[in-house]
Amino acid sequence: MFMSNKDVGVKQSVARFISFIIRKEFSFIISLILLFFIKERKKNGSNSLGIFSSRNKRTILALDSERYRSDLDILATSGEFRVLHIKQSIQTILMLSCYKEGVSILDIKKADINTNSELYLEHKASIELHKSVLKYLYKILGINIVLTVNYRYFPDYDWTLASESLGVRYIMLYRECLLNVPRIYESVVNRHSKFGIFHGTKIIVQNDICKKSFLDSGYVDEARIVVCGALRMDSLYSKINSNKIFNSEYNRFVLFYFPYNMSLFGKNGKTNEIKHKYAFNIWNGRERLFIDLHEAIIELANKYKNIEFIIKPKKEMTQGKSWEFYLNTVSQCNIDVNKLNNYKVLPDANVHDLILNSGVICALQSSTVLESAIARKRIVFPLFNKYSCSKNYADFGWSDNLDLFDVAYSKQSFIDLVELCLSNQNIDNNTMIKRESLFKKYFYKIDEGAINRYAKEIINAIQN
Repeated sequence: MFMSNKDVGVKQSVARFISFIIRKEFSFIISLILLFFIKERKKNGSNSLGIFSSRNKRTILALDSERYRSDLDILATSGEFRVLHIKQSIQTILMLSCYKEGVSILDIKKADINTNSELYLEHKASIELHKSVLKYLYKILGINIVLTVNYRYFPDYDWTLASESLGVRYIMLYRECLLNVPRIYESVVNRHSKFGIFHGTKIIVQNDICKKSFLDSGYVDEARIVVCGALRMDSLYSKINSNKIFNSEYNRFVLFYFPYNMSLFGKNGKTNEIKHKYAFNIWNGRERLFIDLHEAIIELANKYKNIEFIIKPKKEMTQGKSWEFYLNTVSQCNIDVNKLNNYKVLPDANVHDLILNSGVICALQSSTVLESAIARKRIVFPLFNKYSCSKNYADFGWSDNLDLFDVAYSKQSFIDLVELCLSNQNIDNNTMIKRESLFKKYFYKIDEGAINRYAKEIINAIQN
């Protein structure tokens, strides 16, 4: 499925209108309509209508613009590109004019083998529609290259196929690169292989492990994939170098929030794979670990009123069943958090600013572990209730590197350890050498050069 139920009625109505326009061969009119939904990302992070922006730079069009995190901002501030972007919801309307609801990329790939199928004809019509609309749109806006963040999103598929056929290159800035568990690596390779062969010009990934996953799957050949690190790390290195954090003490603790029902603790479902069967059995200690962790943080906040205790969830985590469990956990604690001015939940806070201005970090299966590690921070893993003895522990990506971090195996040891880390925030040089090696394994290099590497690859794709 490529759309949510709540928007089906409106989008289908718009799609029918577009379908009428298409039958009247008004592709130019469609391109004019799309102009009002394509924005330019400015250097200051704001947006403006792309049609009114200067065309004195190479022009990027980023599809599904809400999935890039800070990447579009960084590309905009590089000075090399004019960065335009469009939301997936607008792309979806264009797709709905050609397809029935519920079609996936995999369905289309199967249909392309059977040229007599109805879906094959729909796909062919969609490609022709996209080509007829995009040739006007790209000419008006001066588009040089198209970007996506993944190959799985259906509204991107025909758009990128049509772009390449029009001579406008397509690059994928692949973001899901933290493959630090064998099961996840194998699962990702298997998923890559289901999607056939990459139809774009280049895939840019963050590390060699991710590159290998694409090569092992046969999805892309080596000439069309390159490792460039992560764009967002440039600013982190810059801030580390300018903040002189190594001799500072910070009165702040940050939990990079994880839900109690994250897949790290197992998930519902069935598998025929005996090797990874454990991942489809939920560890029965996950709720207790979660409750103990949050009670410990609240107790620490109550004891140390001069220290900030910040919970940093991703915004999408602050809804649904798992967030209700968090709210219930907090409400049942013996301490009223509403009376704690130093206990805060900040979903919109800047991750790097939190890391750099904190003394102690708590996290689990997250890249923030590496980002905090390279920033020379004390990092505590809450491996309570014998989690490390469970079969699901095989999915904990940092299990071979525990000597680089602080590990608490119970609620009380967590409290004691956080107190110790707050009072002594020093990380010795030998540990930092090992941390840097681990960081480079997943983010390629420790420098401020990712933007230059990305810019080089994008410019080469445009010129060749």
